[in-house]
Amino acid sequence: MIKKVALTMIVLGLTTSCVSKKIYQDLESQYADLKKERNALADENEGLKTSKNQLELDKNNLQTELSKTKAERDKLATDYEATKKT
Repeated sequence: MIKKVALTMIVLGLTTSCVSKKIYQDLESQYADLKKERNALADENEGLKTSKNQLELDKNNLQTELSKTKAERDKLATDYEATKKT
């Protein structure tokens, strides 16, 4: 008797599935869509990182140029004051 019940339970367990085929396909579709979206976001993130790095380089170059310009301005102002006194 116990063997029959155990065999019946095993057969029932093997013949039924956990989710229906439609639900499984919907989940597979959602997974594929999310994977595509993740890849697109990763690509966008890489592009933004590249842009950020380029902007930081531009900022540093502009700050260097500004410092040089200020130094040149101060030198010219000093030269101007010196020539004004003579």
